[in-house]
Amino acid sequence: MKRSSLETIVLVLGISIIGIALFMMYAMSSTPNSIFITNLVFSLGFLIYITYSMMSTNSLNKEIRGLNNHVKSLKDSILQKDQTIKDQKGEISNLNGEITQQKDQLSHAESTIQDLKNKITELESSLPDSEAKA
Repeated sequence: MKRSSLETIVLVLGISIIGIALFMMYAMSSTPNSIFITNLVFSLGFLIYITYSMMSTNSLNKEIRGLNNHVKSLKDSILQKDQTIKDQKGEISNLNGEITQQKDQLSHAESTIQDLKNKITELESSLPDSEAKA
């Protein structure tokens, strides 16, 4: 049974019991057993309230335990994702280092190529015109 419908039933039952007890207190005050019967009705209402409170408390405790387990699993998931992010950041850092190293090698190779081109140009310019054509 859903909690809201159970609460409605208990509320209607409680109001009915209070109404019956008040009616018995004021309308039947002339009979000698009216106080005893009124106390019994109030006792019945109190037992219903205690029973409902216990059921509600157990239900809420189960829900709290379920939510605590859910929170724990979410925290574990966050820790795993944080570790994954940390690992990936380390990998990105390593790859950036490799890229920087390769850029340095490329610039060194380009400067070596440029030096060699300059040497070829110097050699070609130092040769006599007849040898340069051959």
